[in-house]
Amino acid sequence: MNRKALACLLLPSVALLTACAGNPALPPSNGASATRAPATAFEKRQIARAQGFAKAGSHFEAAQAWEVLTLYDPGNERYRDAWQDAGRMAAREASSQLDKARRARADGNEQQAVRRYLLALANDPSRSDAAEGLRELERTRNRRYFLGRSTRVTIGRPDDYLTEPPPKAKVVDPAPVTAGQVAEDQIETIADSGALEHAALLTRDGAFTEALALLTRYFTAHPDDEQAGRQLTETWEAFGDKSLRSGRLRAALRAYERARSYAKEGSDKLGAKIDALRKSLGDAS
Repeated sequence: MNRKALACLLLPSVALLTACAGNPALPPSNGASATRAPATAFEKRQIARAQGFAKAGSHFEAAQAWEVLTLYDPGNERYRDAWQDAGRMAAREASSQLDKARRARADGNEQQAVRRYLLALANDPSRSDAAEGLRELERTRNRRYFLGRSTRVTIGRPDDYLTEPPPKAKVVDPAPVTAGQVAEDQIETIADSGALEHAALLTRDGAFTEALALLTRYFTAHPDDEQAGRQLTETWEAFGDKSLRSGRLRAALRAYERARSYAKEGSDKLGAKIDALRKSLGDAS
């Protein structure tokens, strides 16, 4: 092979090597090979919150915490997957608690049913069947409670029973406490812990009769509970506002008077409403 032929063969190789030397390799793309920056302090705190909610069984709140992280770092697949998993867990837990509530109610265990309904709503606030189950259970309780009272009170006087003073708690001598009684007391405490939330749900839906009956029973049993006292005051005032809007001035007056009897603060505002209504009714008392 002569020199001219050899030069023709070597020229393409030399040109290729020259091109490679003049064009360095491109940096890796933002794919899987890219290294993600370390989590910020905010992300670490939010991850801990999400994991804490999940461990406590509050999957709905865990999903909300993961959603915040997804918005903070939209490209993070871990956050997105955790958000979706938490949402599925919340839906499953809500369905499970709703089934348990229905079984407890069928077995006659109303306190357990209330607790399960509330847990279902905590994991999925959009479950209208759980909210309706709570309302129906409270209506049943109230019918049973009021049918045992004087006919003069409950028949022919709509809403009047709401304005009567709550019955005084009976004072009994403490009896010896057994292990079985302690367990039942703990169950009662668990059920009571959801009473205020249950009443707030009823009030939001306009079921003042059920809400006020529930709050009155609870506050009679727990007179030192300041939160219950405030909620009872606010619910009576809201019931008075509703009565006033519908033109039932006498019922509104009684409701405001009951609200003031429970109020520890804000009684001046209630007093102004009471005075205005008394003038409208020509009541100088």
